[in-house]
Amino acid sequence: MAKKKTVQRKGGRPWQQMLLQLGQWYAQNARPLPFRTNVHWYRTLVSEVMLQQTRVQAMLPAYEKFLHRFPDVSALAQAPESEVMERWAGLGYYNRARNLQKTAQAILTHHRGNFPESMDEALALPGIGPYTASAVLSIAYERPHHVLDGNVHRVLGRLFLDDFRSQNGEQAQNASVSTSEQQQKPSALTRKQQPTAPASTKKQQENNGSSESTADPTRAFTDGMAAALMESSPLAPSEHNQALMELGATICVSGLPGCLDCPVRAHCQAFNSGGPELAARIPARQSARKQDLLLQTYWIRTGDTLLLLSSSDRPLFRKDWFFPCRILSAEGHPIYEDSETSLFDTPTLRGHFAHSIMNYRIKVEIYQCKSQIVRGGSRGKAARGSGSDRAHSKADRLEAPIAELNRHCPSSIVKKAISKGALDF
Repeated sequence: MAKKKTVQRKGGRPWQQMLLQLGQWYAQNARPLPFRTNVHWYRTLVSEVMLQQTRVQAMLPAYEKFLHRFPDVSALAQAPESEVMERWAGLGYYNRARNLQKTAQAILTHHRGNFPESMDEALALPGIGPYTASAVLSIAYERPHHVLDGNVHRVLGRLFLDDFRSQNGEQAQNASVSTSEQQQKPSALTRKQQPTAPASTKKQQENNGSSESTADPTRAFTDGMAAALMESSPLAPSEHNQALMELGATICVSGLPGCLDCPVRAHCQAFNSGGPELAARIPARQSARKQDLLLQTYWIRTGDTLLLLSSSDRPLFRKDWFFPCRILSAEGHPIYEDSETSLFDTPTLRGHFAHSIMNYRIKVEIYQCKSQIVRGGSRGKAARGSGSDRAHSKADRLEAPIAELNRHCPSSIVKKAISKGALDF
């Protein structure tokens, strides 16, 4: 693997020494993950998209099965979407799978079957934002683009704690360390030796196709720091980025880190100022506010088929095939309703259970009923006053064979309902 030429900077020697030590540690301790062998942009792309919002341990079985069925970009681009969704089952955030297939199709159509090597062209692909583009370009093509995932954000916030705090004020502080403590344990990197963080780059959220802003100043700072480190790193881009991510995933973990095993603890301002106990509180963790919802789903069976709907207006499982449903707030206020739910006699409650999706705590109720629905179009109703009512087209309805339910409707809610005996097969 070709090494990136070192860019010398005034006062940069300790910084580059830190990266060299990190690279040596990575070479000896990197986990033997399947996407790190026989590196190819397609395998890297699939792994990076799967790892968004998903832990490695949960992702690996799906990754192997996915590549077995779709071994190259052509196989993925030409597959039926329903089969792609079936192979994605269990990973959640299914819009990632849709965008991945659209990206494969765009690569075949516009880039002669190869991931584009320029950042601008990579960012133009469906669902591809700065993180995924940088990861693929650096790991597969050795392009010097920095990455900033949650692990790198945490590592850099701890390594460069003094500037992290001075740039971000109270937002970076859940723990206070007195000036005397910092003087007793001076950092291995002085202010003059630290990289200057350039303006943060524009970012987009790739998960679920939604947008992400760099308004969070803590991430803006670490994004600039990551760019500055990459600019003069003595390591190859792939080694540089993967070493930082691996350190955050295995040693500099969220909560109490394994500082005594860290190859760069001598350079870490958080460790030198307060040890693992201080590092555990950097960055300050913000607990996401959970919203409580009631999801009433309707198992509408006609012979050996059942009714599934797809609606871009539905706030959950958007664009996915899913049972006709009602969604209500914890106080009982309607948020969304498929009109099919009112076209049958009193349904039978078969079961209920708790479920969690993103920032939602959901009480799920499964109702079973006999179909009284006239085949054809119907109307979907959204929240009152939202102005988003629209007619379902025929393409929004699917009478799926029960035996193929998991193929068309991969939500883990279905598996949970089956395991609890709430669905009648």
